[in-house]
Amino acid sequence: MATPLCESAVLLLALVAGARAGEAVTSIKEIGPHYEVVRIEKSINRQNLLVAYTRLDGQCRVRRDPKQENRPVFDFYWLMGGVRYKRVNPLIKRDIRKRFQVAASPPKTRDGSFSVRLYELDEVEHDLGATPLLWVRAEKTARGCGAEARITLGPSDQNAEIRLDSIYSEAVMKGPLSATVESIALRGADVKTGKPVVRVYRAKP
Repeated sequence: MATPLCESAVLLLALVAGARAGEAVTSIKEIGPHYEVVRIEKSINRQNLLVAYTRLDGQCRVRRDPKQENRPVFDFYWLMGGVRYKRVNPLIKRDIRKRFQVAASPPKTRDGSFSVRLYELDEVEHDLGATPLLWVRAEKTARGCGAEARITLGPSDQNAEIRLDSIYSEAVMKGPLSATVESIALRGADVKTGKPVVRVYRAKP
């Protein structure tokens, strides 16, 4: 069920909105030129952001990843303190890929756009369908290549399509190595109106 986002979380999401999807990121030499797709943020160690990204070729088409069964590039890195690059530990990345699974079928579009299954939302109540899909789109604009993520919300939001900028999880620690998710917020902008959108889904009882 979607609910209003608390004031403190709205402020947090506004503060951490950095380089937005669309333009190439060239400031991280360890990764090289890439396109930020969405940020995954958590209340625990909230200063550290997980960035999901893709790569495009000279014709603004999504590149393939030979290390991931030649699927479209969809990878991750940390921004420590919101600014400093850090490689994701392979064991942690394996778990992340279980929650953000690139569709196995080849892209049907000429630009190589692709979908990602959001198992990240399994712990909360929502009306986005059995397996919510994130659609990663590549395009050529007057300013050059661009990439963004889109998601269609559920009937409670009139099935509005939004450009998704971030996924924010509110969680509490239940032990030294375990945490329980209390809510997940999707933040972005309505594709038709351009208005900001924040939707919160609460944990399953």
